[in-house]
This record gives sequence, structure tokens and C-alpha cells, in this order.
Amino acid sequence: MRRWLMRLFAVTICGASGCASTIDFVTGERFLSNPVEAVFTPAEEPMWVLENAPEGDRREKAFRDLEEPIHNGGDAAQQAKAVQWVRTGATTDRRALVRLAAIEAAANFKDPQAADILVDAYRNAAFNAPPTTGSADVQPVAGLEKANEVASFTPDTITTIRCRSLAGLGKIQSPKARELLIEVAKQQQTNINPQQNLDSLSLARFNATVGTNETDHQTVRLAAIRSLGEYRNDPAAMQALVEIMESERDVALRSRAHESLEMMSGQSFPADPKPWKEWLNSKQGTR
Repeated sequence: MRRWLMRLFAVTICGASGCASTIDFVTGERFLSNPVEAVFTPAEEPMWVLENAPEGDRREKAFRDLEEPIHNGGDAAQQAKAVQWVRTGATTDRRALVRLAAIEAAANFKDPQAADILVDAYRNAAFNAPPTTGSADVQPVAGLEKANEVASFTPDTITTIRCRSLAGLGKIQSPKARELLIEVAKQQQTNINPQQNLDSLSLARFNATVGTNETDHQTVRLAAIRSLGEYRNDPAAMQALVEIMESERDVALRSRAHESLEMMSGQSFPADPKPWKEWLNSKQGTR
């Protein structure tokens, strides 16, 4: 009878809300524990969920539905709470989907702290421990002493978290966001061999800095270069992209840098660094 009722609820709400969201709903912790309550209880208010509900599926949906309080009739206290929840979710939640939803929320916030949150989300992608805000240190987590503080995410998930964080920084367009994007876009693969005899914590710190392998590293750099293209007519961002076109051996990275330059500048020079350098120098009034 319980299974029959669950199927009936699924069919009923599928027509109302769409099958994709229904699948998420009927496989969620709340529905599986109490399907009747889950179906007939009104939609939950995101702020209430983030303060009171521990279930991952509920928190993921709350982050995706969250509207920044200060710009939607809320007060400063509600704004501070929302920012803290987003920070914690984006940097330390042990459930990848919740972390990604919080990163998406941060990217949509106009709060000045949003850039810090996304920088931390990028640097803390492989860890569960609280990050050091805006740190550019090779070891992105202060006080990380136990290997069990390393996240259990797969390499693909870590790469996805990094790429979503970088995409969010492209939307925010702050000096701090641009600084990280340039750092990642120009970051050459390290000569350290991840296959050498490293303990699990040292290996995790290595992976958090350069990516778990060459493909992941390239994917993350491509995401950073793409996001730099959102910085319209930004001299520092354009200079970094020209340097990548000039020095990078990888064809995909050079091509992405060229695409971003065209997008951010409105120019259509060939995929050759020389005309771009000349144009940028003339634009800056230098020789």
C-alpha cells in the first residue's frame, strides 16, 4: 500500500510540477520518510529551511529558491543570516548538490561578500574544513590537520565545483573575482608528480591547488578564461588573455582566450596575439 501511494503521488504531482523536478522530489529524504506530509504541505520558505532543516534535498532546493533578503523586502539581520548560510553551504557542505546550489545562490547575490564566498568555494572544493577567506596560499584551508577533513568528492565533482565557482565570479565582476580568474587562467601545470609517495592529506592539498589531473586542470583553466570574457573592456583581464594567447602551447586554451577577447572587446582580430597586443597598447596609450 505504501508503494502504491508513493506511485500515485508521483503521478499526480508529475503533471503539476514537471517530471524532472518530480523525480528529485520523490527521491528526497523528506518524501521517503513521510510522503503524505511532503505532498500536502505547502512549499517551504527557503530561509526557514536553511535555519531548521538538515536534509540535503531540502537545503539544495532552498538555496536554489533563495532570494537575497536585502533586495526582496528583508532586513539587515536576515541578509547577514542568508550570507552566512550561503558561505557555509558553498564552502563546507559535504553534499555536492547542496554545495553547488549554494554556489549558484552566491553568484546571484549582490552582497559585497559574494566574491569572497566564491573565491573560498573554489579554493575549498576538495575540503570540508572552513576556508581562510580569500587566501591565495597553496594550502587553502587554515588549520587543516586531519585527513578526514578532506572531502569525499570525486575528481569530477571537485572540478565541477571549481568551474561553477569561476562561472559565478564571471557574473560578479569584482576586483577580487578578477584576481582569482587571472591567477587560474594563467596557472601552468605544476611539475610535481601526484603519483609520488604522498600521504592522503598532502595529496589532497596538491589536488586542491592544481587539479587532480591534467584534464581537470585544463577544464578549470578554460572555465576561468571564459569568465574573464565577461569583464568588458577590462584592461587587466584583456592583458591576461593576450598573454595566454602569446605563451600558451595548448590550442584549446589559446582558442578560448581568443573567443573571450572578442566577447569582451567587441573586436574581431585573428587568433594571433600580435594584432591584439597592438590594439591593446594603442587603447592604453602605450607603444
